[in-house]
Amino acid sequence: MQIFDMTESNFLSESEEYEVFRFGMTPSRIDLMTTVKDLIFEDCYKNVGWFFDKEIKVKVIHYNQLIQSKNASCRLKDKLDIENLSKNSCILGLNPAFITLK
Repeated sequence: MQIFDMTESNFLSESEEYEVFRFGMTPSRIDLMTTVKDLIFEDCYKNVGWFFDKEIKVKVIHYNQLIQSKNASCRLKDKLDIENLSKNSCILGLNPAFITLK
């Protein structure tokens, strides 16, 4: 979706056409998702985490809910993401959440 399509009406729309707004180009692209498969916003918000990088502080979905959503999508790309996330967290000795919980 092009940036000019992000109007208040489109953002609040329940149409599948407006579930993701994309900004920028890979690898620096940002995907703003208005809905996430198999997840409920209120449940995710209870488990919100924070990603810190120098001066930047961003709320992020919890690792377990990210995996839940990727499992629900049934896309090959998401299955590969799950494999890579699991492998990298073990190799690097990271907390699976990759974040500091509130």
